[in-house]
Amino acid sequence: MASLYSEFGRRELTILEKIRGINWRLVLLICTAACFGFAVLYSAADGNIQPWAAKQMMRFAIGLMAMIAVALVDIRHWYRAAYWVYAIALALVVAVGLRGFVGMGAQRWIDLGVIQLQPSELMNVALVLALARYFSARSSEDTDNRRRPVVPRRDAPPDLSVVGAEHCGRDTDRLASPARLPEESDLYFPRSGQ
Repeated sequence: MASLYSEFGRRELTILEKIRGINWRLVLLICTAACFGFAVLYSAADGNIQPWAAKQMMRFAIGLMAMIAVALVDIRHWYRAAYWVYAIALALVVAVGLRGFVGMGAQRWIDLGVIQLQPSELMNVALVLALARYFSARSSEDTDNRRRPVVPRRDAPPDLSVVGAEHCGRDTDRLASPARLPEESDLYFPRSGQ
């Protein structure tokens, strides 16, 4: 395994080497956790695989194939695309506020015709990619200093706070209302209507 990663930056790996490089124990652990989920859905449907367990198994199989396909892509491609993926996801999050529609009581979906997309889910992956690229470009002195926090500089990806609460969704009235600092009593006795 060490020889596989020692030549990582020097040459293109073959598909067989990439498959051998996948952490199959982690894949097995993910499949085991999914099986527990299938069992819960089967039990919730009174011992019937329909309507939930069969659909979840199909979604899991598609997701597992996508996960393995992503793992086989050279990491340098993800590194180069990180900021572009982040920019596209940020544009989609902003588009929710402009053209999104309400689904399940909150405005967080975009209808692309073929599918209905929730950009906040894409932003989860895009933010991890962008921050991984950002911090990998920093020197070890910048990131290893535990006496001062790591604060992104001007060249870091833009923060989502520029979008504002009015574009991030309308889950509750609290998001649309002016921000207020929580009081200590709110932790134990929330105010009615909030």
